[in-house]
Amino acid sequence: MSRIFLFLAAFALLGFFIMRSFSDPTTMQPFVEGCLSGGGSPQQCECLGAYVHKHLDDKEVVAILENRVVSQTFQDKIAEVVKSGTAHCR
Repeated sequence: MSRIFLFLAAFALLGFFIMRSFSDPTTMQPFVEGCLSGGGSPQQCECLGAYVHKHLDDKEVVAILENRVVSQTFQDKIAEVVKSGTAHCR
């Protein structure tokens, strides 16, 4: 019986880490809201938010949300991720 509880606890912990890494609520919700205010549909914005969070880390997403994108390399990376994400989420 204790093995079952151990397995369930490990499974729950794994699920928590997966959800945390792909959908950080501190950056995901503001990103989706910004997308919605730009005219995207809820489905497109949720998809694009997930795509961006999969391809950029949280610090990069925060920099985008705070308009702290200064280097050309980072601007190019963002443009490519958003372009690919937009095509993916049509």
